[in-house]
Amino acid sequence: MRGKNKVWWRVLLALTAFSLVAAACGDDDEGATPTETSAPAEAGDSESDAATDTVAVGMALPTLKTDRGFSQAHYEGLLAAEEGGAVAGAVEENVGDPDKAINSLRNLAADNALVIGVGAQFAEAGTIVAPQFADTEFAIVNGQPSEDPNLHVYGVRQGTPAYSAGVVAGHISETGVVGFIGGLQIPPTTHSDDGFAAGAQSVNPDIETLSTVTGDFDDVALAQE
Repeated sequence: MRGKNKVWWRVLLALTAFSLVAAACGDDDEGATPTETSAPAEAGDSESDAATDTVAVGMALPTLKTDRGFSQAHYEGLLAAEEGGAVAGAVEENVGDPDKAINSLRNLAADNALVIGVGAQFAEAGTIVAPQFADTEFAIVNGQPSEDPNLHVYGVRQGTPAYSAGVVAGHISETGVVGFIGGLQIPPTTHSDDGFAAGAQSVNPDIETLSTVTGDFDDVALAQE
């Protein structure tokens, strides 16, 4: 399996690029959903298995694939990669809970050459599941490094785009006060908070930055409150 699918690394790079572009160019319309030109194939699809140049890729998302945020950006990246014919995708969504994360990675590893865990919610799960599936490659976004050769970690430097957002906020603020709202108290959130504040202060050193972390990436009502 591993020798046959060595193109997985190029696929991972492509997926990363697609997801970052999708995140930067996401639709801000109310209730927007991804435009699906092709649906990810079910894991173990015989047609995809028959194509020697096609890599079976499983993707575990912490929230819904239509969350208009982190999960949706990566899901759209998978759809875009499928259009090139190099990928046959399978998706499990809304599995960010610790137990669900482990089970999801295991389910996807059974039928895919590459399994991507989207977010730090899969960090610990990756270290648990990767040793159990030596012939499957795992890539965890914001994951936890280990000595397992088939576990690969990609860290998103979220403070960088957050800095740009802070610059924009600093320019458009009419009150001299800007705000940051985060989900879970994890390093990417902290980096985003710091980057946003630094960006705003680069425009106006006297600007006031208010920030709060709700403790939940999915509770929209709480974020609005």
